[in-house]
Amino acid sequence: MHNEVDVADARSSAVKFLGQNYHELHRDFIQHRARFLDNTFLPMESSIGPGILSAEEMARVVWMRPTKMVNNPYLVLDGESRFDYTQGELGDCWFLAAIGAITFQKGIMDQVIPADQSFTKDYAGIFHFRFWRFGKWIDVVIDDKLPTINGELIFVKCKTQNEFWPALLEKAYAKVCGSYADMRGGYVSEALTDFTGGAHITLRLQEDHPDLWSMIHRAAQYSSVMGCGTPQGATPANKELSNGIVEGHAYTVTGVTKVMSQNESVKLVRLLNPWGHTEWNGDWSDMSPLWNTVDAATYTKLFHSKNDGEFWMAMEDFCTSFATLDICCFTAAFLDGSSPSTWTSALYEGCWDANTAGGSMSYTESFWRNPQYRIKIPAMSPDQQEPQGLNLLVSLMQKPVSKHRDSQPQLHIGFTVFPVSVFLSCATSVLTCDVSLQPNPLTVVSLTAACLSPASAVSLMSAIVTISLNNAQVDLRHVFDPEYHFDNERFVQAHKLLKDGVSAVKTSLLQKNYHLARQLLGKTLHTLQDFYSHSNWIELGNRSPYPSLIQANLPIDNIADVNTPTCNSCVDNCTDNILQTILSQKKLTSGYFDLISSYKPFGTAVCIRHLFLFTLKSKIGKCSHGGRADRTSSVEPKGGINKDSLSSPHGSLHFVAADVAKAATRDLLQDIREAAGDREFLRLMGILQSSPALCFVIDTAVSMANVITEVTRVISFITDSRRGTMNEPSAYILVTFNDSEFGPLNKTTDPDVFKATVNALSTSGGGYGPEMSLSALWLALAAAPARSTIFLFTSAEAKDVELKSTVLALIETMKFQKHKISFIVIKLYMCQNESTTPAFIYRQVNFILTSALSNTRKGLSNPVNQLYEDIALASGGEVIEVTKELLPNATIILSNSSNSVLVTIFQVARNPGIAENSFLVDSTVRNLTFYITANSTNFTIISPSGQSQTSQEANGPLGLILTVRNLYIVQLENSTQAGIWMLIIKSSQFYTLKVTGQSATNFLFDFVTVFQNPHPGYTVINSRPPADGNITLLLSMVGLGLEKPLVVALVEASDFTVHTGSLQDTGDGDYLVTVSTVPKREFYILVLGQTNSSSTSDNIPFQRQSSGLYRTSNITITAVENGTLAPGALYTLPFTVEMRSTWQNYIITARNSVQYKMTFPSSLTAGGDGIAIGTVNLTAPSNATSGTEVILTIEAALPGGTDSNYVVLSLAVSRGVVPSAKFKLVSSWEDVKHSGCPPQSCTPNMMRFGGQLQDFNGDDVTLQCYLSPETSAVSMEIRWFKETDCIYLYQNGQVTEGRGYEDRVSLFTHELQRGNVSLILRGVQESDHGEFRCEVTHREHSAENEVYLKVSALCASRTVLREMPRARTKRRKTDVGGSPANPMMFLGQEFQQLQQEYSRKKEIYTDEKFPPSKRSIGAGLLSRAEMAKVVWMRPSELVEDPCLIVDGKSRFDFSQGELGNCWFLAAIAAITFRKDIMDEFWRNGHWVDVVIDDTLPTIDGQLIFLHCKTRNEFWPALLEKAYAKVCGCYAAMNGGYVYNALRDFTGGVQKTFILCKAAEELWDKMDQAAKNNALMGCSTPQGATPANTVLPCGIVEGHAYSVTGVAKVVLPHKVVKLVRVFNPWGDGEWNGDWSDKSSLWNKVCDEDRKICLQEKEDGEFWMSMKDFCCKYEDLDICYVRPKLPA
Repeated sequence: MHNEVDVADARSSAVKFLGQNYHELHRDFIQHRARFLDNTFLPMESSIGPGILSAEEMARVVWMRPTKMVNNPYLVLDGESRFDYTQGELGDCWFLAAIGAITFQKGIMDQVIPADQSFTKDYAGIFHFRFWRFGKWIDVVIDDKLPTINGELIFVKCKTQNEFWPALLEKAYAKVCGSYADMRGGYVSEALTDFTGGAHITLRLQEDHPDLWSMIHRAAQYSSVMGCGTPQGATPANKELSNGIVEGHAYTVTGVTKVMSQNESVKLVRLLNPWGHTEWNGDWSDMSPLWNTVDAATYTKLFHSKNDGEFWMAMEDFCTSFATLDICCFTAAFLDGSSPSTWTSALYEGCWDANTAGGSMSYTESFWRNPQYRIKIPAMSPDQQEPQGLNLLVSLMQKPVSKHRDSQPQLHIGFTVFPVSVFLSCATSVLTCDVSLQPNPLTVVSLTAACLSPASAVSLMSAIVTISLNNAQVDLRHVFDPEYHFDNERFVQAHKLLKDGVSAVKTSLLQKNYHLARQLLGKTLHTLQDFYSHSNWIELGNRSPYPSLIQANLPIDNIADVNTPTCNSCVDNCTDNILQTILSQKKLTSGYFDLISSYKPFGTAVCIRHLFLFTLKSKIGKCSHGGRADRTSSVEPKGGINKDSLSSPHGSLHFVAADVAKAATRDLLQDIREAAGDREFLRLMGILQSSPALCFVIDTAVSMANVITEVTRVISFITDSRRGTMNEPSAYILVTFNDSEFGPLNKTTDPDVFKATVNALSTSGGGYGPEMSLSALWLALAAAPARSTIFLFTSAEAKDVELKSTVLALIETMKFQKHKISFIVIKLYMCQNESTTPAFIYRQVNFILTSALSNTRKGLSNPVNQLYEDIALASGGEVIEVTKELLPNATIILSNSSNSVLVTIFQVARNPGIAENSFLVDSTVRNLTFYITANSTNFTIISPSGQSQTSQEANGPLGLILTVRNLYIVQLENSTQAGIWMLIIKSSQFYTLKVTGQSATNFLFDFVTVFQNPHPGYTVINSRPPADGNITLLLSMVGLGLEKPLVVALVEASDFTVHTGSLQDTGDGDYLVTVSTVPKREFYILVLGQTNSSSTSDNIPFQRQSSGLYRTSNITITAVENGTLAPGALYTLPFTVEMRSTWQNYIITARNSVQYKMTFPSSLTAGGDGIAIGTVNLTAPSNATSGTEVILTIEAALPGGTDSNYVVLSLAVSRGVVPSAKFKLVSSWEDVKHSGCPPQSCTPNMMRFGGQLQDFNGDDVTLQCYLSPETSAVSMEIRWFKETDCIYLYQNGQVTEGRGYEDRVSLFTHELQRGNVSLILRGVQESDHGEFRCEVTHREHSAENEVYLKVSALCASRTVLREMPRARTKRRKTDVGGSPANPMMFLGQEFQQLQQEYSRKKEIYTDEKFPPSKRSIGAGLLSRAEMAKVVWMRPSELVEDPCLIVDGKSRFDFSQGELGNCWFLAAIAAITFRKDIMDEFWRNGHWVDVVIDDTLPTIDGQLIFLHCKTRNEFWPALLEKAYAKVCGCYAAMNGGYVYNALRDFTGGVQKTFILCKAAEELWDKMDQAAKNNALMGCSTPQGATPANTVLPCGIVEGHAYSVTGVAKVVLPHKVVKLVRVFNPWGDGEWNGDWSDKSSLWNKVCDEDRKICLQEKEDGEFWMSMKDFCCKYEDLDICYVRPKLPA
């Protein structure tokens, strides 16, 4: 199976059938003005083949081009249709039936019939078509000569005489099959597969398929293509039966539907005979009288009486008349109705030969030899009884061995699926490496050797370090986010985080962003592993991983709710503090944790029954995490349950939890491996079968004209020299630039394609001025994988010098994974200055400067020299200046300096003078090489044995000296002497020295910050280390596992001043290095150590040095990525800049690698605390690809550039699952505009919208006419049908109820103040349909005053239009409204009367008008399995001492349940401030008194919907039930607007303000409203999906909130207006400015802070008015009416 992306990729790289390239052939024949004749499928008898035509007919065949047959031939005329063609003399109905099926899929037709061909433009008699053949798309070229007799096509022909796509498509397929004759007879499934690349299922219709109709219907919904076949008759002939069906014939399935006939639902199937005639004549055929039994709309939509081969028939007749049904699918999701994203596909190729042909299972001795493939299907959750949603689709194809399809033997092939009871998975099998012969212990070096990639030791270690550090730093960066640790019983949130993380890792691998994938994997593993340490999974007796955690389609079940106590207080120890009821019921719980607050649910219970006698402190409640840092463990119940270490509260289970966490980690890695494939997984882990990318950045300005050919030759040489070697790159990257532009970035894995791209380069644009070299380098740095080799060729100085700090930031943050960047700078001299001293030489960013003689350009200036020199030194690269003639020499240098096992032994940059440079070389080093850059120098090399060689000896006793301009390369003999080497250099100018070699012994490092809480650990510094205080490094050794560092120091580059650090062994092979004296200038990292190996008996220490330079900064800049970038959505990233000095100004710059839209402050000023806070706002485009890595660099610099620092973050683009459209809109628009005249004199504009709605799936649908305030008239008409009955007719404000009313469907209208007229249709099903019309008149012509119709399908959303009163309960206009003192009795039920009656009878009341049944819950909230578990219980059955109200009603009393009624809860929270209005409901101008019984829906003894945080308080749950009764059922409350509930509670006057257009005085209106006790609510805009997504700032999309207060606070020189908002979930708060933990509260006076600030995770928070208007969509203010006397 292939998704759309796969298909698009495959088409672009389709295999050329028989080697014919359509575009080249077409171009050649156009140029020669000739007509193409296909010599591989000639217009002759052999192409027709035997057995079709008689000898007489064959003699009459003439092959004709369409241009000779008709005057105006077309390939396609008015699109491709199933009615275009009729079958000819060839028995290929199976092929034509498949064509009929794919005509419904424009995307498929476009890929099969490319659009770049016609009979008019550039016609040359050549055409091409594409088919999917056995795992590959092929492009088939044909000429347009077609076989005819008497001028008529013999085979398939179009009904339209001048349309030829079917005939040419048939010819192309005949060419693939071998001849036309080879197409006789076949299966529809074969052609469907060849057209689509999909997997197919064949169903035998005579067998019992209980789910057949549902499967066909789902297949149609998922755009599958279908065909079917009739059984063969007594003879091979296609005999037409009396009912019109043809024996042994293939048909197309073109549609399925249901209709209502005579009050019964009938399932119909629509079929097409590829003959174009001959139809079924039974029930539901074109002439069937049954069509008279359907309603008019259905008749119009479905019935047509044409003898065109298409007809309807009942499902029962279909199964009786046809033998097989073939379904060809692009996604197997139709099998279970799941999302296509939950399915993965894999393609395997193999063969049977003498060794592997084991036969069927009857051959017991040889069956095992057949090819075998292991497939892992996600495991079910422990309590899941059936494998729901776990399906496997296998499709097996036999490849042809003969050119002719008809002569291809159809072998009996098949497959057998066996369950594997034990799935073996271990670290080595995950890596697919052979470690059976490797020594113990298994080290990084021995493991990479086992994987045939010994040079990957450093990259494997760096991958492990990256994953480990990102795992560890979650504890620091997300200490206040319990879902990252499975704390606070946040199982649902943590599970989503885990699934999103796994998805982000996989999509990053698809985009080959390996470093980003490692970072994401580390964070994801932290959350996964914390589940086993922080939850009670182990305490429940489990000793294997929880399979639901990493499976997207499996939920976490049986979670203890917030009101269920889970722990006792610990006494002597905490080994048995989890309550027995939790253990016996197998309920999941986890410990609560907080560094600041001691609050946790149910920590203190109050016995209400004895409230006036005493207060009882309970020692049962919620478990805590435990530990010194956890404040919640200090309150009852005390202690904790974490298993993080042996000293943890449940430390006795530490090793058990660790073993299960390791097993879960292996399962997750195996899951990623299976999704990505072995090769990509090995690259994720840093075990590379080839080197990272090879990248070239090339100057293509005209100044390079005379050297570009040599540059491309050199690049080809480097590319070819690495083929087939251990250094063969995994990818090839090319970036070009000139003086005005740079890019684009070209990336490929094919070296031949890369060389072709390079060889096609030519110079254009620009002149001899500065060029965009750093921009191109920045693009290459951001795109290339870590440790790639980058060559930059240029002849110019940099134009974009402002990018220097950004480039340095990227180089510095790579640390041990640095890119090796070679600057090949081609410098142009004036003729008279040809002997001028070369300006600069670079390092590891290896600049090669070539000198091309020119008299039009001056030498490069000194500032530019310094810029390139800084980049070179920072990267450890080289800048080589060469002439055109010396360029080949440079390639030798570069090729030798980029070996994958290269280590740096010594590196220094010296001022003029004489210096002795000594260093240690150990016996593991090979190929020792010196690089010396100086314009005028003499040097002498002295070996440990005393041998010496001077710079004048080109080929001396120690080695070979190569000179390229001012660069000296000394290549020593392979048998490198171990000991102290010395290099004495005498130079009158600045020079640099670097010594490298090849060795398995190396080191990795990161600058880190050590933290102690909540757990000891360290986090990576993604910026320069601090200039004041200590510098801490985390050091990891790479080698045989026997290396131990003795000295680690920071060495200043200019004079080799050494700052030695203290070493601390962490116990896991890593070392923490603390350096107390910080270098003031650029420095290297130096490591001296000992290798305890028998192979190094000389005991000479090893010396290693970092390849690049680093520096410190007095500025600290901090930013932490939070989540991923959603395409089209705003991503907000706060950052802080800090320095010891106060009121400091900073210059801010930010850049991202993919040039997404971004805003940030250009400058910041720190306050008295020395801290400045800024925000970067980044938006990925809506078409951004998931897995895209975005490198974000934020820099802060002092004015004048005296100091600067940066932070570099890797962000991932992750696209959420976008639900497919649930409706089809066919609308027309008429807009008669009159512009250029005053509004008062204009004729009113008229806009009309009309259309049909269809193809729903049980969702709510909203129709909304949105009108501007200037609208003067509106009319709206809806006619809605359910099945065949007209349910509603809505016309100009009046709703008429029709026949067949069903309780689960409702419709209502509502007029909003801004001119909205909305209509909602609830519970729309697949067979429902309707018509609508909206007409609007207005006079204003401003662009802001839009008028439009909005149609939307709303599913699973908590913020949709709420249902208004049903038609059946609407009161007549003569009804008299009640008052609060004398309300109307809802449904005639009077509370006092019923209370007295049931008290007298001594019975418990049960409400017959709203019974405890499924009907009262309603459809769409609970699954069938959940509904079966519902038990209606009274509070007295749930708790011992139930109370309606405990200590008054408060907005903090309740938490939202499974019902999406946040709008209702937000209104409740608002009215808790008004004790005088919580008595009755106001409905449609009436106060109504609603009576209910107190039975509440529960599952496992827990309330399903709204519940109190105090377990024995029930007023919220009963209030919700009363409102559900008014609405008709609980499901009718699933979505609405806050103002609806506010008015229902108060009878007040409501006003809505749109916040994006809010006036400046809105806050003042809110303040006045609050003083007048008005009620306020607000809501956030809906996101890209109906889900309530929590944004990084803490705000929930598509969610309703209460506004609970406004206030002003005073900052220095500023008054800030604040708004207090309440989230009805009871948690989930804003985390920006003025949130509970915002540092801004420290800047206000104590009085303001005391009045406003309450640091609790209770859902209530403050935010500025500016942020409020930005984050929320609208504000509702409800002014409460004064109560009237009775």
